[in-house]
Amino acid sequence: MPSYTVKTGGYDQSLAGSPQRKLARTSNGILWCVYSRSDGTYYQIYASYSKDGGKTWIEEQVSYGTDTQDRPGIAVDSEDNIHVVWRGLGWGNNPTKWNLQYRKRTSAGWQPQEAVTDENVNQEHPSIVVDSNDNVHIVWLGLGWGTNTGYYNIQYRKRTSSGWQSREAVSDIGADQLTPMIAIDDDNNIHVVWRGTGWGTNTGYHNIQYRKRTSTGWEPQEAVTDKDADQVNPSIAIDSQGNIHVVWFGKGWGTNTTNWNIQYKRRTSSGWGSREAVTDKNADQTHPVIAIDKDDNIHVVWRGLGWGTNIGYYNIQYCKRTNSGWQSRVGLTDTANNHHFPNGIWALHPTVLGQKTNRPRTGYAFVWVDGTIIKFYRSSDFTISTILHKKFGWKIATQLTSYKRPITISSDSTSTLTDFQVLVTIDTTSLISAGKMESDCRDIRFFDSDGSLLNYWLEGPCNDANTKIWVKVPSIPPGSKTIYICYGNPLDTTNQSNGDATFEFFDDFESKSTGNVPNYPITGYKKGQGTDNIALTPGASGEFDSQKVLHPCIVVKDGTIYMFYTGFNDSGERQIGLAIADVENFTGTNFTKYGGNPILTPTETWEGNGVGYPCVIYDTDARIWKMWYGSSGKIGYATSDDGIHWTKYSGNPILTPTETWEGDQIGHPSVLKISSTTYKMLYTGKDPGNLDSQIGLATSSDGINWIKEPSNPVISPSGSGWKSEATFTARTFKYEDDGKYHILYGGKDASTYSKVGYAESTDCINWTDSSYNPILVVTRSWEGDEVENPFQFSLGNKIYIYYDCWFSNPPRIGVLIIEKKIDTSKWVIKEDKAGTAIKDGKLILGGDDLTGDYEILRTVNTYSESSIVEMKNSLSALSPSGWHTIEFGWRTSSNEKRFAYMWINDDRKWRLYYPSGYVENLGTHTPSVGDYRYKTYVTSSKSRMEQSGSLTDSVEITGSYSPTNSHFELNSGHQTAFNKWDWIFIRKYADPEPTVSVGDEIEIILATVGWKVVNLFSLNSTWKLLTREILDSQWRIFGELVRDVAWQILAMETISRIIEWKLLVAQDISPAWKLLNMSETNSQWKILDKFGLSSSWKLLTRSDETTTWKILNEFGKEIG
Repeated sequence: MPSYTVKTGGYDQSLAGSPQRKLARTSNGILWCVYSRSDGTYYQIYASYSKDGGKTWIEEQVSYGTDTQDRPGIAVDSEDNIHVVWRGLGWGNNPTKWNLQYRKRTSAGWQPQEAVTDENVNQEHPSIVVDSNDNVHIVWLGLGWGTNTGYYNIQYRKRTSSGWQSREAVSDIGADQLTPMIAIDDDNNIHVVWRGTGWGTNTGYHNIQYRKRTSTGWEPQEAVTDKDADQVNPSIAIDSQGNIHVVWFGKGWGTNTTNWNIQYKRRTSSGWGSREAVTDKNADQTHPVIAIDKDDNIHVVWRGLGWGTNIGYYNIQYCKRTNSGWQSRVGLTDTANNHHFPNGIWALHPTVLGQKTNRPRTGYAFVWVDGTIIKFYRSSDFTISTILHKKFGWKIATQLTSYKRPITISSDSTSTLTDFQVLVTIDTTSLISAGKMESDCRDIRFFDSDGSLLNYWLEGPCNDANTKIWVKVPSIPPGSKTIYICYGNPLDTTNQSNGDATFEFFDDFESKSTGNVPNYPITGYKKGQGTDNIALTPGASGEFDSQKVLHPCIVVKDGTIYMFYTGFNDSGERQIGLAIADVENFTGTNFTKYGGNPILTPTETWEGNGVGYPCVIYDTDARIWKMWYGSSGKIGYATSDDGIHWTKYSGNPILTPTETWEGDQIGHPSVLKISSTTYKMLYTGKDPGNLDSQIGLATSSDGINWIKEPSNPVISPSGSGWKSEATFTARTFKYEDDGKYHILYGGKDASTYSKVGYAESTDCINWTDSSYNPILVVTRSWEGDEVENPFQFSLGNKIYIYYDCWFSNPPRIGVLIIEKKIDTSKWVIKEDKAGTAIKDGKLILGGDDLTGDYEILRTVNTYSESSIVEMKNSLSALSPSGWHTIEFGWRTSSNEKRFAYMWINDDRKWRLYYPSGYVENLGTHTPSVGDYRYKTYVTSSKSRMEQSGSLTDSVEITGSYSPTNSHFELNSGHQTAFNKWDWIFIRKYADPEPTVSVGDEIEIILATVGWKVVNLFSLNSTWKLLTREILDSQWRIFGELVRDVAWQILAMETISRIIEWKLLVAQDISPAWKLLNMSETNSQWKILDKFGLSSSWKLLTRSDETTTWKILNEFGKEIG
């Protein structure tokens, strides 16, 4: 069966303490598993979590005791806090006795440890759950209580927000009671099962016992079994109807009375039903765990002998019970080693937005111990509710608006303007001071006449008498068009201003691009730019990477960053390991090593004593991971389904030294997949420790069978500089939309210390070095004497270059982090003097060494003549005589028209450059340092520039030049960072431009009802439920979260009198929520929940047309 490693280095008792739950899940889908393992001295409690459905796990230590800690249990509450309880020695006033310990993990991390007990006799085997109010409940077995102090009896304790409450006895009998397990139903009743002697007619045998606690206290104990043979280790779960289900293993049943077999019973409101045999096998079956899915199917997992081909070993088994009864057993493992303590996910609480986030919707999942490895398995049909956006479930007014104004757009054009941007100016100061608009203007929305939302960008400033807002209108016909501005919703917390969605082109130099960003290095990068840090260090003595960590390779997939690297152990053996980080909140250095390391080890004769230098890609076509690696002077190949468990190619090695220049070894592969049938590999010939190593090229149609380039080597030592003696390890290898290959590679000069350079090529054979080489050299003491093996990738607005610090102490991996100069999906640097930068949300064009030189930034895309560019600029200084202060314009491949503001003959003038010369605007101007706003366009009949701010000016030149399909350019004007650009956008041009008039404000009375509304523009319009508030196609209403269900709210009459509302649901909810009709103004609307509880939710009506509607919860507390 497919399974995943949670942690290696465990032991057979790591998950002991069954049947307490050891697997739980937060509402946003993060799995948590608790277990014990040795820290090298003592057994401690650890918790590992997985953000990818159990494929990879990251470990955190929970206990730090000075003696054994084991038998942990876990629960998760509705706020995604983790609760862990265990037994431990070495604590409190009784360090030689087992006592119960507890620890909570919040969003701030693990909180201080708390003692549940501190007794001078043993307290053991705790089981933990939470209730609907996030209170924690624990049961355990302990000595020293009640009247039978010499026997283990079952104890109970509750933890609320006020702390631990008084202990209560579940049993007090003169015989040992063991292995308790707890569950809580939807009414917060407590249900406990355990095994014990001293009950019924068979007092000398362990039998299964049960007891329930309601709000009034503990009810009498009930016998689940009374058998003249031992029945042990019960596991409990509760279905959606409140029925109790218990499984255990026992002897004396069926035809195999001397063997342990799995048994089952159910308790309904009528009492306990008949026992059912899950197994009747002539070999022992033990340690079952039960879970129940949303549809009340029962899932049982256990370990058993006698199955499959390895009948003498305990292997994992599974069986499902539906309404039709028990289905056929399924063997999940069949190996020649014992498997221990399977433990499945299930809990009825918490409930988040109507969803049971620890109760499977379908299928099952569990952890177990396979030898010394803790593993995780989930069935192919396993699903469980995930809440991607947590808010209180009754908040349904996320798009409520209280006021609207009509906006009339008048157009004198003879044709319809499409996707046209219009400027709306409104006094937001008066609205904010009157309490009608949020102080940051986030509640502004624009609607078309048909009720559809319109994109807009708030130029600002907000809270100003003349706030400028650009709105993109899909269609403006000749004559007039009406759209609407709405505002006044304090619950609308997301600002919808979006320049990219509004304009043809937009850049405010603040948005972080995460999409179409090239990965190649910045050609203008110079030594000293960026920040560098230690990214990964060797492990502790005895670990596979205890001496060195080198050769980083990065893959980003599904929100996770995977770093593959080579680890050297105490003996110098090389193996490949994995470290993981989340894309969210990535710092460049916050990697966590995979608990199952190493992931690739030398197992083949040709590999000698080491494998290393991994080059890994995820092949999206084949949907598999591929790795090329070096070993013993040759190159091998392996594949994986998950990036962790690898299968080596049977025909390895796939590339060996055959050419004279390669010497007796090749290695350090760097592979680039161009297409499904084209791969290119750069590799190093001869050991890079030699001073004559060089870089070669090979090509392949499948990544396995390679043909070496006849003209190899393609990069060789040259000159007298940084690579005069050796070239090697072309680690970063990219091909981008510019039609070029880009690499970072290593070089050595006579000092023999490595440095890193950059080169590019159009054919992967002839390479051109950057004039800034070497771009990466030793700058920190912790880097040692050299840097090499660079691997670079981009994320957001940053470039990360990981590299080896081979001669540092210890050898480690460093990272250089560089902020991108620009969003390269929007701009191209045509003249790059390494001066362009983004700082504090502004573009600084020009660097510190631009005297007599210039830098040009050009849009990636071209635009037609029906475009207007508008910009905001801060001028920090005036240019010296003869140089430009500011320059911008349009350019095709052969023509240009650009405006430049220049100092000429002691006068500052605007000059318009065009293909055959320039035209100056006559007149003298006296600009000053300050903020400016520019507007420019060029058509077939004229070129115009308007300037406003510290100096207001305009220039218009007639002419026939047409800038069809031109790029827009910014020029530094030969200056030193005089200009800082706040934003630039390109919008559509019309002559004449439409005019805009904002009408009077209309108050929307019914908006206070709190429904999400789309038709706000005529009071008798039908109200509709708007789009989903959260992701993944999940609709929310009345706290119920469902998938793919078409909820609708319809109003059939006008608001002049109370109307008949109806709630419709298409599928999936049965019985459906119902909204009862009303006929009188003062009647109470009643909403019945799906379970028909007597304490119905109520939505109160208004007593008149101006009173706000209110929603009360079932306890009478006003919530909105």
